[in-house]
Amino acid sequence: MGCNTSKESVQPVGDEAKEDGKNGDITKGESSPAKVDSQESSQKRQSAADSKKEAESKGGEKKEEEEKTEREKAATRIQAAFRGHHARKSMKDIESSTKQTGTKSSSEPTKEQLQQEFRADDKELCEAATKIQASFRGHMSRKEQAAAAIAKSAENAVEDVVSKMEEKESRSDVWDRSVRRGASERSE
Repeated sequence: MGCNTSKESVQPVGDEAKEDGKNGDITKGESSPAKVDSQESSQKRQSAADSKKEAESKGGEKKEEEEKTEREKAATRIQAAFRGHHARKSMKDIESSTKQTGTKSSSEPTKEQLQQEFRADDKELCEAATKIQASFRGHMSRKEQAAAAIAKSAENAVEDVVSKMEEKESRSDVWDRSVRRGASERSE
């Protein structure tokens, strides 16, 4: 048949002589057909039970994998919630400590500390700082220009509306005068 190494088929050497009939071998004491039939039916039941267990274990493995992924997702959600809670709590503690002391937090360096850390004669550092400052000034300039352009376009729109209203008003005055002239001419 083939090599079957499942737990049910592997037997210790001492038990092999007693239960040779379990593997389908007929021992010398079992020569009656009734015993052979009962042995075959028990083997069929055993193999059916084994196949059922295997199917359940495969389905169980899928369920176990699903349960495992669900547990991992739940653990991730719990960890995220705790991290958020911890971050909010630490921010609240920092805010309350700065309000109580009325000074900046100790994490911001003082001017003296910065001067010690960054020497004025460090050419590379000065160039990098100059470049950062120039970039920021350009950003602010462009931002101001955009705001000015928006304000100018808003002024132009208001002026256009005002001029159109004045134009309509002047037309209506002309029309009123012509109507009055026509009415006065009729009355004469």
